[in-house]
Amino acid sequence: MQYLIFDYGSKNGQTRMMTRMVAKEDRDYVQETILPSLRPLSEEDYCYGPAGILDTGARYSYVLDGDELLWCIEWEPGLLVIRFSPDGTMAWSSLRSPHPGFGGREASEEEMANFDEDVSNPQYNLVFTAWDAEMEPKERGKEWAFINQKVQRRWDAAIEPVNKLAERLHAEVPTEEARSAWQTRCEKSPIWQGKDAMA
Repeated sequence: MQYLIFDYGSKNGQTRMMTRMVAKEDRDYVQETILPSLRPLSEEDYCYGPAGILDTGARYSYVLDGDELLWCIEWEPGLLVIRFSPDGTMAWSSLRSPHPGFGGREASEEEMANFDEDVSNPQYNLVFTAWDAEMEPKERGKEWAFINQKVQRRWDAAIEPVNKLAERLHAEVPTEEARSAWQTRCEKSPIWQGKDAMA
């Protein structure tokens, strides 16, 4: 299980991808909490829901799990995960943040007293280990390396179906007015609104 980021500072204007392994604690969280909670996601629900997140300032990362790709987004109510598969099927999960005050949530005094900010937060790690490395190249450690052809093929296969959906969406919303209406529809999606979150 590995992170994938884009290296925008590549030579000759070519953007290459880099990778590093997901830490064991965070990998365990994916396997034990995220994957069992995934539910099927239709093309329609994706295109008129989480697809609109790409037009926001949301922080997110990509995690390659075998041949499948996890899009991990810091989102209400904590972490939104979309799984893309090479066969075009998708799944999603929405998980509540362990931080009781995440996103302006009103936490009780007892909840805040019982919350330990020093405890590692796998939701935060899954997003920001990659996000920070992509945005701050000078801060990357030696763990990051350019991907090989095998990883590139796995990325390409997992992302190709959703890229085709993006092309279809672009054709369906060709004008600024249409795109504004599309974004408004996305924002009304239960997935966008953080409903049906897992505990």
